[in-house]
Amino acid sequence: MSPARDGISSGGRIGIIVILILLVLGAAYLAPSMLGARTSSTSSASVVSSSSPGADSQTVGLSSLFGYFSKMQVLNFMSDAQDQNDPILQQTSVSYLVLGMGSLNSTQYTKVQFSEEGSSNTVVAWFNPQGGIDRVDVLGDRNYTGSTAGTHAKTYVSVFSSIPAALNNATLFSLLKKTSESMTSIGPTEMDVTTYELAAPHPPFIGVTAKYATIPGTNQRLVVYLDVKTDNSVENTFQVTSLTK
Repeated sequence: MSPARDGISSGGRIGIIVILILLVLGAAYLAPSMLGARTSSTSSASVVSSSSPGADSQTVGLSSLFGYFSKMQVLNFMSDAQDQNDPILQQTSVSYLVLGMGSLNSTQYTKVQFSEEGSSNTVVAWFNPQGGIDRVDVLGDRNYTGSTAGTHAKTYVSVFSSIPAALNNATLFSLLKKTSESMTSIGPTEMDVTTYELAAPHPPFIGVTAKYATIPGTNQRLVVYLDVKTDNSVENTFQVTSLTK
């Protein structure tokens, strides 16, 4: 399968896999809960799968994220301090742009364009009202519809689905300490950002810095920066570099 059909280049896939490992790790270690997730109970932190046609490409929380921000760019950076000649192992920057609404078979969709910096791979995903993907346009290739359409945007969808988060776990606060809070510009958007750091080494982690921003006009927060240093000298950094309302 060509890189375009998978929605991102092979190098980009490696970088984003690292992001996902960190954020899956975060589910147990930092314990974020998805913003805007549909729930099967009254708890806003519960996450369930959609029964929509695009359920195999579930996008929990993305509908809310697209509503808050029309554009977003994120950077994934991985380095090895032991490699003096070439410490940078991976660097990937991906973004989304909300294009607006589109109609397909009498259903209104939110059309979102995903792309990777430095790559010609660009896809437009059609999100149905339930948050699933029923159509993906791979620019320069063709349009895909049906239950497998979301596979052509799955890498992008996975990383952006992992962004919305809220601090609600006691374990997190037992390991991290608040170090600062300030109004910070993330691209053209200014947000109240709180920084937390690992209070003491917690194997395999020798350092963790997490920054959470409060979405203006709400009490919702999302992770905008996560830097993890491990005892094998590898450092992984995930950062939201730009947000546009």
